Amino acid sequence: MSYHTWITYGYGVRTDNIKVKSLEALQNLIALAPLAKEDFKNWFEENNIESPTIEDYYEYDENDGCHLAAILRMVILETEGVDFTACNKFSDQDFLIYEPIYPWGLTEIDKTMTKEKLESILCKYLSMITEVVPEFGYQEAENGG
Repeated sequence: MSYHTWITYGYGVRTDNIKVKSLEALQNLIALAPLAKEDFKNWFEENNIESPTIEDYYEYDENDGCHLAAILRMVILETEGVDFTACNKFSDQDFLIYEPIYPWGLTEIDKTMTKEKLESILCKYLSMITEVVPEFGYQEAENGG
């Protein structure tokens, strides 16, 4: 059995250190994306969770373990059409990263994307769930398995 490492590069934000201000704020964020909201509802029913906590929402992403980054990715993709990558750095730091894209892979939204637009999108959604919006910047998340 061999071990393989990879690095996800791009522009974004570290999310594991973001303090979500309340369960209600997280639920209001998710409510913006009806398909994501329905996915959470179904997952909670399948797992017999009647009164979900913030941690229960984080556990939804049980395969990749990206917690808040995965939730933000789902909501932003559904509401804005911008596809970020939710990833982690050897499971101790989570990130939401907009990765560089080859020209032939660009969507119409990607073709007009700027650093300022990315920051505006991140700020819009993060300000809904936290009192202190973290700084955005170039990120590098190394992982392996």
